[in-house]
Amino acid sequence: MNCLHGKTTVLLDLDGTLVDSVEPHARSWKEVLQANGFEVELSKLRRLIGMGGDKMLQEAVGSLADDRVEALTQERSQHFRSKQIRDVCAFPKADRLVDLLRERGLVVRLATAASAKDRDPLLEQGGLDGKFDDFISSDEVEGSKPEPDLIKAILDKLGVNPSECLLVGDSPFDAEAAHRAGVEFIGVESGAYTGDELPHTDRVFKSITELAEALESVQPDSDTHNQRGEKVAWI
Repeated sequence: MNCLHGKTTVLLDLDGTLVDSVEPHARSWKEVLQANGFEVELSKLRRLIGMGGDKMLQEAVGSLADDRVEALTQERSQHFRSKQIRDVCAFPKADRLVDLLRERGLVVRLATAASAKDRDPLLEQGGLDGKFDDFISSDEVEGSKPEPDLIKAILDKLGVNPSECLLVGDSPFDAEAAHRAGVEFIGVESGAYTGDELPHTDRVFKSITELAEALESVQPDSDTHNQRGEKVAWI
């Protein structure tokens, strides 16, 4: 499948896609919820990573008042940064993938449900700080994943048509957000889900490492261009 054909822009999820952080996030949620009187299985929390914190809490413990959601979300964020982020690392060739995409003339942006407070330390911990700029944070849009608001905001800022874009992610929340925004989706199985569990998926890779290696193996040629007329390698 020529999944880069006609594309100008690639959006990359962060947690479970570029960095191996699903387990540390789940442990952090488990400990904070337990300290606040909520017992939730770790296995359930793993499969909620990638949602916005507000939606995750509703799925995990049920409906809560807005101020309670905000307090728990902030407490969990602080706990993650102080206790769990040390266990996060980037998947092999995550940085190389970003470079490969840009070498082929593609615009690359981060599309993560993480708040700005969590996003920047995650990028630094994974050795990916400096790889991205011109952020739109999930804090700046109304609806979190699986709502398409973040993707739409990024595309609007770039002036890009959804048909020119694809999103790479590891969860059904990424896949659903991409589908609702009208962009193609490539799944990676490095989070808590298998490819069979990712809807609206155009292609599935085991990890971002496999995706980078697939792109490395294909060289641009004179007949392969994106919509800006720049050479692009298909994968």
